[in-house]
Amino acid sequence: MTNRDRFINCMQHKEIDRMPHWECGMDVVQVQRTYGASLGIIGGIDKKQLVPGPAAIEAEVHCRLDGMGETGYIATLDHSPVPEIPYAHYLHYLRCVMPDTPCR
Repeated sequence: MTNRDRFINCMQHKEIDRMPHWECGMDVVQVQRTYGASLGIIGGIDKKQLVPGPAAIEAEVHCRLDGMGETGYIATLDHSPVPEIPYAHYLHYLRCVMPDTPCR
């Protein structure tokens, strides 16, 4: 294994937004389809979808997780949670992205 083989190719959604040939707000699922398993992605779950409640949260999380498949994706919010997100909704989000982890 060479030193070059030891690097991890991964981008946060924020880095994707800043790439000059990519548009701000680009869909992380589409980026993953383009680059495949050679690029891991962190983030991209729309924090605004946590405000309406469980149905919106589940739709957003499943859209990302199903679209990413088995490609090296770390599911997390696109930015820090905002005060408008009810605590119960945030806990529901955590249960969706980490179903085997109890949230208290």
